[in-house]
Amino acid sequence: LTQSTIFISICSYRDSELQHTINDMFKKAYYPNRLRVGICLQVEENDSINDVFDYRNQSYSKQIKEIVLNYKQSQGPCFARYLIQQNLYDQEDYYLQIDSHMRFDEGWDVTLIKQLKQVDDGSKHSILSTYPVGYEQPNQIPEHAKPTIIVAKTFSKDDNGFEMVRLGAKIVLENHIEKPIPSLFFAAGFAFSFGKIVKECPYNELPFIFFGEEMYMLKKFISKGYKLFSPTEPIIYHLWKRSYRKVFWELSNESMEAKLTFDN
Repeated sequence: LTQSTIFISICSYRDSELQHTINDMFKKAYYPNRLRVGICLQVEENDSINDVFDYRNQSYSKQIKEIVLNYKQSQGPCFARYLIQQNLYDQEDYYLQIDSHMRFDEGWDVTLIKQLKQVDDGSKHSILSTYPVGYEQPNQIPEHAKPTIIVAKTFSKDDNGFEMVRLGAKIVLENHIEKPIPSLFFAAGFAFSFGKIVKECPYNELPFIFFGEEMYMLKKFISKGYKLFSPTEPIIYHLWKRSYRKVFWELSNESMEAKLTFDN
């Protein structure tokens, strides 16, 4: 376990929480020296958030690799995750995909590995994934938080009449959950699996996709025999508030006219 490496994929769009996410991640890991981080940093040269990006000057900086893009080159999270997988992943044992605004429980790395091994049948085709419990800035993590599981909420249509299922999270109220809970859905902002998932189910470029990302990837996972599970405890927390940061769809409307197409 102590020799296993974890690759952490983070796509970040003009997000001042990125540095705090990275600091908390290394601080809370039992084995921080086993972490390898790949970041697709989409930022504007004059953004004030550049002044606080101190993760480049820490003891763990050598464990971080970056792809830096001007934010105007951004083509959404799928494209960013594609770049990370194609250029920064280096055959690490485990693969963790998160957003750039997260917080962690103590020993999160060991907990994730142990829970993944609990549900793996030897095929290494298991994924731990859920919509995480929220935190508040700067570091307010709720005490005694319960785990969550993804559920289908409703269907919605976009401007072109394309209909898709909308997902949400429900709190699991049961106490003393012994092993991860089988789940039907995938959360792109918190997903943990064996490293082989990058080769077997890689991201495609898929420019300007946001709400279609999770269902698209779910189709890939199911076609390759992967099974999804929700962890028995929160482990990782997400900042759901968006008002403090920019989002990629604030780019020109002209560039956002892409449609989701499924690969065969």
